[in-house]
Amino acid sequence: MDRYRTFYIRCVIYLVRYESCRLLAVTTFCFDIAYLEFFLPLLSGGTVLVSSRSGASDAYLLMDQLSQYRPTHMQATPATWHMLQESGWERPLWLEVLVGGEALPWILKEQLTAGGGCIWNVYGPTEATIWASIKALYHGDAVTIGQGLHNTPLYILDEAGGLCPPGVIGEICIGGPQVGRGYLYREDLSAGRFVSDPFLSGGRLYRTGDLGRLHSTGDIQCLGRKDEQVKIRGYRIELGEIENVLQRCEQVRTAAVVAHADTSGMKRLVAYVVPEKEFEQDRIVSVIRKQLPEYMVPSLFIPLTQLPLTPNGKVDRKALPYPDAHMSVAPEYVPARNETEKLLVAIWQELLERDQIGIYDDFFFSGGHSLLAMRVGARIRQELALQISVDKLFQFKDIAQLSEYIHALQAGHTAGNTSSEVFEL
Repeated sequence: MDRYRTFYIRCVIYLVRYESCRLLAVTTFCFDIAYLEFFLPLLSGGTVLVSSRSGASDAYLLMDQLSQYRPTHMQATPATWHMLQESGWERPLWLEVLVGGEALPWILKEQLTAGGGCIWNVYGPTEATIWASIKALYHGDAVTIGQGLHNTPLYILDEAGGLCPPGVIGEICIGGPQVGRGYLYREDLSAGRFVSDPFLSGGRLYRTGDLGRLHSTGDIQCLGRKDEQVKIRGYRIELGEIENVLQRCEQVRTAAVVAHADTSGMKRLVAYVVPEKEFEQDRIVSVIRKQLPEYMVPSLFIPLTQLPLTPNGKVDRKALPYPDAHMSVAPEYVPARNETEKLLVAIWQELLERDQIGIYDDFFFSGGHSLLAMRVGARIRQELALQISVDKLFQFKDIAQLSEYIHALQAGHTAGNTSSEVFEL
């Protein structure tokens, strides 16, 4: 019951304390944060506005909802707020902006606070009942996650489990009654993550795996992961899990997966593959897509003759070549055949930062990801006055297919699914 009581206190005491609250929920139900989006307003007698999947992933549909329904609060990942900013949205001061799910880039914080007011940087893993800290950030502020919430101590610990002094980097650990009991049926994994609290008799600590350091103000700065777990667009991903799936493919001798940031600062998964014989990217992808969700499928595959190793025989990830989209194996180049394909090629070349794109090149294997797909949809809307959902961009992954779909839309032969229902509970 302590975990639920702490959850309630967080929802009611922090941010939402009045019946006029209207929160636009854009997080998919499979995330724990969706529960907070539902209960945050409801526990205060407020209103939940539930966006559809397409409405949450399309910048223009999302802007329409923000304008039409005028929510007082919205929580989203930095990727979603970045998508809105890229599409020309200006944050109104009546909207309380909550950012969580992954690290908040400083430049995005500056953009969201340029017109005044603050944004709320929230931090906390599922294992500690969602939120563990929250910090109001203003224009010019350093990006921190603040201090622990009510009855939620945050510690920066060194390898020996001792407290790190201010300015020294260590692991962020969370204490308090809301810390979970462990992972179901995974006692081996639980033992390393859920440990006894050395500062509270009978208490538990959750070792987050996040690196941080304590400021003299008492606030904590989060500095990324200490292990091979990464967060990409809100999804928490174990790189080793992807590598295991790749290495079970009969076409792959060995592989390594790394998360690299592109020029916009957004991370993408890059797979370095040593093939058994010839490099057959299509076959490899076909196999791993049956075993992994789409967000865990690397957007770039780079074939190598061997992986670089450290002196002790481990993969030297720092020595892997920095990814360039040109390094990926692409189909034979076929140029654009009509004006629509020429327009799409120009958009892809700009967003993917490629000098040459063929009409049969796969968007996602050319370096694209879901955020860039949203930007493609926004550009198509600007140039052709057509609204194409992100789902369609995942379905029609090359320019030839997408061009045919656009021609069908223009001829009135089909209608894109652009519904964006919002239901008041």
